[in-house]
Amino acid sequence: QNAVFYGSGLFGTAADLLTFGEAHLDGRAGTHWQQVTHPAGRPAHVTGVAPGWMESRGALWHGGVARGTRAALGFAPDSGVVAALLVRGGTPVLGARGGVAWLLLTLLGTIPPGGHL
Repeated sequence: QNAVFYGSGLFGTAADLLTFGEAHLDGRAGTHWQQVTHPAGRPAHVTGVAPGWMESRGALWHGGVARGTRAALGFAPDSGVVAALLVRGGTPVLGARGGVAWLLLTLLGTIPPGGHL
């Protein structure tokens, strides 16, 4: 199957998102994510941006909110770790999307346990 098909967090499963993340690491989804820039005005925990991705301390990630749910996908090219989160709605504890991003970046190894965004 086409690896890009698996990138639909809106209708995909966690396994689909993991396959999409892995496709970035092995090149099936292209290398656009390697074009990281560092524009002014980004949040402190975002160290750079690439087409479709945010970078935080070497890990690339993206998250979204739809129909009372949250999804996030990220990968760390240096370690080869890929993580996906599918979270059921409710009012977030750490800001609009902060808790999901914090957990994802912790799983990817860019935030030490107990650390902050």
